[in-house]
Amino acid sequence: MRILKITKNNFEVELNHDDVGILHFALYEYLGKVQSRLRRKGQDEQVVEKQKDLKKKILSMVETVNGLI
Repeated sequence: MRILKITKNNFEVELNHDDVGILHFALYEYLGKVQSRLRRKGQDEQVVEKQKDLKKKILSMVETVNGLI
């Protein structure tokens, strides 16, 4: 078992290695969807900024999970 720690909100979750792999895959899938939304033309600037912020947060989560693997 490993522990995933998120420091901003002090969030801890115990995960086994298989679950960490599934979480890693799911984050990459979601990141792909966010990136495809960012490529759309004619979007409102507020929406684009929110999606960019979301992309940064997902990348941070992926880096955290990569540290566990």
